[in-house]
Amino acid sequence: MTTVTSDDSLLKGIGRGISIAVSVLIGLVLVAAIVLPRLMGAVPLTVLTGSMEPALRPGTMIVSQQIDPNDVRVGDIVTYQAEIGQPDLITHRVTQINYGINGVDHFTTRGDANGADDAPVTPDQIRGRYAYQLPLLGYAAQAIPAAAKPHIAQGIGAVVLVWGLAQIALSIRAKRRAS
Repeated sequence: MTTVTSDDSLLKGIGRGISIAVSVLIGLVLVAAIVLPRLMGAVPLTVLTGSMEPALRPGTMIVSQQIDPNDVRVGDIVTYQAEIGQPDLITHRVTQINYGINGVDHFTTRGDANGADDAPVTPDQIRGRYAYQLPLLGYAAQAIPAAAKPHIAQGIGAVVLVWGLAQIALSIRAKRRAS
């Protein structure tokens, strides 16, 4: 017969609390990095350079939400194509909006850490506006091959879900035994 001391119960409680906290944290990160951007019509991107430091450090995952270029304001951090039709994206702050006869002609942007303005950005180049960031998560995202990302995300989600359900079942079982 095994005797359970209050120290054992305390340690089990602390362990359970840590497990639950880690599960919740992992779940929140997955929601913020994968689910929420899809619901917002946004895309997660990784900051690769220090041009936007200190606001956005390299390795940070940012979420850039699609926006009508007419809704862009001075001070917004926008993601734009370096050249129309090319996949390369830049995320910098809008420092000036230049108007023409038909509305916005182009935007002037600059990285917060840069000493000079970027080449003019046309409304057609704008892909989104900064919504929020997840520090350091971009490093993990960059390490995963693009083709594997959906499968890894689904796998992690399934593991977290099964693990969480197991924790609930074990907790219910322990309460029934204690009764």
